Amino acid sequence: MKIFILTSPLDGTGPVWMSIFWPHYAAIADSVSTELLAVPEVPGSGLRSRLDRLKFWKHSPFGDGEALRRQVLAGLDPHGPNILIVWALGRRDIERADLLAPIWDRFSHKVLSVVDNIEPEHALDKVVGRYDLITSFCGDLGPAWAAATGTPAIFYPPHTDALGFHTASSYRPVDLFLVGRRDKALHKPVHMHFNAPRSGRLSVDHVSRTLNFSYSAEEDFHLLMAGYGRAKLAFCFEASGNVRFRNRSPLTERWPHAWAAGCTVIGSTPRGAGVAEATDWPEATIDLPAEPEAAIETIEALLSDDEGLTARRLRNAEEALRRHDTRHRLARLLDELGLPRPAGLVAGLERLSEAAEAVRSGR
Repeated sequence: MKIFILTSPLDGTGPVWMSIFWPHYAAIADSVSTELLAVPEVPGSGLRSRLDRLKFWKHSPFGDGEALRRQVLAGLDPHGPNILIVWALGRRDIERADLLAPIWDRFSHKVLSVVDNIEPEHALDKVVGRYDLITSFCGDLGPAWAAATGTPAIFYPPHTDALGFHTASSYRPVDLFLVGRRDKALHKPVHMHFNAPRSGRLSVDHVSRTLNFSYSAEEDFHLLMAGYGRAKLAFCFEASGNVRFRNRSPLTERWPHAWAAGCTVIGSTPRGAGVAEATDWPEATIDLPAEPEAAIETIEALLSDDEGLTARRLRNAEEALRRHDTRHRLARLLDELGLPRPAGLVAGLERLSEAAEAVRSGR
């Protein structure tokens, strides 16, 4: 069995968000023979400004796919199956599958993995009739894809390499950790309160890639999880207010990251389809009041409750191992395709169970 993943480069020249997908690749590669099909670089990828790079990336040509096709042909498992997974955060990610059109029939199974909010009508011409299965990170979006394309779609909740990056360590010098999306009304007063000179607290707003430093996706993710793993509380806010989500409220990647790291998650609970079932343990997310003063009081109370912090640290890390590791998603994918689970995946699932038991027992 061989899995090929078509995506952006993970070496730091691709989009900054590739850091959260590196652990998906790492966990899959730990489970089965896997090859990354990084879209060929094009002139301009060395632009210094992140905004300039993003604009260029959205509109630049893909370049010659010949090298990519040679890579596939050299790496095919002669005994099969050979599975192609196209990671898609936007139409452009779907369009670049055209690079593989001349050898499309060499893949025994083709999977489109929708990992951000892409409306089906934006890419129907590139999807209908091409794929055997669609996976969707959003429980409300998958049925729309299935209805529009006629291709089966399954709910594929966000996940990470919990086995490789979980921690239940009690060493938590950071009180509050924030990555990316935030509630604008709460952010400034809460951040200023907990970083006031006499507060005795530490609130960290995480930024990795800057104009002065460029990390690979792997390095970026290591830094991210190091921050989570040293924090007591992590902010996670549901995403329906973001225009691109069109009022959908899915679980997103930051939840598995925070759970795996043993953080108490605070913010606002997503309301989308499938979220309740994926987060049905006590205090998976603790919702904050909308008023800053009340939110600050709630946070202070949580930070002062050592027993509660310990209980959630152990429980969240355990649940991430049992439910939200990439290996669980890969097993589901192979089951849906009617394919056997390779020995490496079976071993990984056993290691997840052992790690979860170790966290539960405090080992």
